[in-house]
Amino acid sequence: MGNPARRLGTADLLLAISAITFGALPIFGRFAYAQGMNVQSVLATRFLVAGLVLVAIVAARRPAWPGWATIGLLVVMGAVGYAAQSAAYFNSIRYVPAAITSILLYTYPVIVTVLSRPIYGVPLTRVRVMALGAALVGTVLVASPSGGLQLRGVVLGLLSALFYSAYILGGKRVIERVDPWLATAVISLSAGLAYLIYSVAGNTFSPPPNTTAWLAVLGLSVVSTVIGAGAFLAGLRLTDPGRASLISTLEPVSTALLAALFFGELLGGVQLVGGALVLTAVLIIARHQPGEGQLPESQAV
Repeated sequence: MGNPARRLGTADLLLAISAITFGALPIFGRFAYAQGMNVQSVLATRFLVAGLVLVAIVAARRPAWPGWATIGLLVVMGAVGYAAQSAAYFNSIRYVPAAITSILLYTYPVIVTVLSRPIYGVPLTRVRVMALGAALVGTVLVASPSGGLQLRGVVLGLLSALFYSAYILGGKRVIERVDPWLATAVISLSAGLAYLIYSVAGNTFSPPPNTTAWLAVLGLSVVSTVIGAGAFLAGLRLTDPGRASLISTLEPVSTALLAALFFGELLGGVQLVGGALVLTAVLIIARHQPGEGQLPESQAV
């Protein structure tokens, strides 16, 4: 690991693994839906199982305790912010191709860039304005009516990006002062408990009914949450946030390839051009970092 080139190669591999595992989220979700599970039950089980695994990791690492006030803020981030984002995302994939939802979610760096100017004073340079324009055009093309998309799926996909942007911006100060594994564990458990309470209160909770459903949920919990977050955090330690952002754009690409492989979902030419524009905008924003006021990488779970 002392060799810089080897270190960078290891970082790239870890970040690519993270992007691919996160890209598999909607694939596992679709398999769970096919076994009769609803959104609330899928997300409650996913986050609770992942949270328990993450708690074990935190117990082994024994990071510094940030204080109950900070823990309370993390609970709110999970039970409100991340729960809302996940609900929008996992409902969106019920109505539009998984790749479309993934691309729409990936407009969140653009939204964060726009909102971080008035909130944190991050400069909105000419290059970033051009990238924002490309992302806007790309989003319009991705959501083009010519693709035969259901409007509610598109709206939910965009809402997932908006909620995730608010989650990142609102949690910036909290995440900065907490061990990332501890933060991820608390956020995950809080989201899981919120979904469990909501679904039990509404009499909609149902555990995975069979082995296939459990495998899908374990894929969501272990592969696309714990391994995804772990690989990202490990890779980020070995490289800079800009490079991590670049490699993370493999996520919607992975979703598109996996959706085509397992469900035969193929994007049309207009959607492919739009997706390329969105990802290009994200790459430009990631590379063009002004330095001062730069937002940290999100702690995706």
